[in-house]
Amino acid sequence: MLMKTATLFVLFVILLVPAAAQDKLLVSIISYIQGSYGLTEAGIQNTLVSYGFLEPPAQADAMTFEEKWDAFWATGRDEHLENNALGVDFSVTLAPDFDLATLSTLVDQALDEEPDVVIALSAPIAQTVLNITQNMEDPPVVMFAAVYNPFESGLGQAPCIKDDNVIGIYGVNPYDDIVALIVKQNPAIQTIGTLYNSSVASGVYGAEEIRTVAEGMGLHVETTAVTSIADLRPAAEGLASKGVEAIVMPDDLVSRAGIQVVVNATIDDQIPIFYSGADAVVFGATVGAGFDEYFLHGVELGLLLASYLNGELDPATTAISEESGRMVYGVNTTVAAMQEIEIPPEMLDNMDLMANPTGSGVVMFDDTLLAETLQMFNPMTVTERMEMDAAFLDRTVCTNEMIAEQQ
Repeated sequence: MLMKTATLFVLFVILLVPAAAQDKLLVSIISYIQGSYGLTEAGIQNTLVSYGFLEPPAQADAMTFEEKWDAFWATGRDEHLENNALGVDFSVTLAPDFDLATLSTLVDQALDEEPDVVIALSAPIAQTVLNITQNMEDPPVVMFAAVYNPFESGLGQAPCIKDDNVIGIYGVNPYDDIVALIVKQNPAIQTIGTLYNSSVASGVYGAEEIRTVAEGMGLHVETTAVTSIADLRPAAEGLASKGVEAIVMPDDLVSRAGIQVVVNATIDDQIPIFYSGADAVVFGATVGAGFDEYFLHGVELGLLLASYLNGELDPATTAISEESGRMVYGVNTTVAAMQEIEIPPEMLDNMDLMANPTGSGVVMFDDTLLAETLQMFNPMTVTERMEMDAAFLDRTVCTNEMIAEQQ
């Protein structure tokens, strides 16, 4: 099973003309090449298929579950998709995994095409897009998803207090459940370490939440901040020298990029690495845990996009919405064995996913995650989802009372 780099936007898309489209519109999708963002992209596609903007893959009905999953995670994603005969074009720009240095250049290139809508997946991409577009006389609509801490990141001040062209979906990681999982793995644990990127809001916020929750459970917390991947190894070794019995990392791109660095630096000390994102087991974390709503983020962002393209949504009066969901977790049993870390049978019996021991990717056990994977290829009809979608859109409307309260 290959690591995901393939977006369903490019592999399978045939665009249909939206009912309200008069002129050609360009939607620019800017994303990273990694698993969680692929789930969000698939959710966007799912909604656009339901609303007639995209056609589903013709071969989906004949594919087995394993074939569908492999197709979703297959390598090779085109960087640009267009169909000049139709009313909507999609431009896809991919930033290399965890590479912040080239992000401004890639966003500039995407904006050179003068898109009407920019879909920004992740906080760093959304921040970069807003930094570049905020002084434009006529900026594009910016829609973001797969983001933590949007208000701390400067994407808005409150759900309804933000730039008129900005809307999005965000999540809040369940750090109380994540820290509880550390105690479940080692009930006798007394000291944990946190390792985070101090240059991004999600790292700072996550580290503070971890410290607060852990200290509330009677644990001692050693905290170390970094600003680059090069800092991770000495920081991890420093935590090991202080006697930490586990290291937990909030979700930010620098930390995620360096998971394997942290594992290698501490492997002889038999310190498990907990990461605040379930898919991090693919990148080498001993245990990955976090909210499971990446696909739902895409489904709901796709609904906002479809409503906007049909002329039914005003971004200025649409709120930034939270969708955090439940916690799921995964285990990398290969890494745990290398670290000589014991994972209790109860944790193994109840894990939602596991790093594939025979290759890249994951093996899923959770029925909801499995159902989401199947739904990527078999979206509901508009009639089936009408009530649910109407309820969500009603929740996103900013009333004058809400604006006044948030101000």
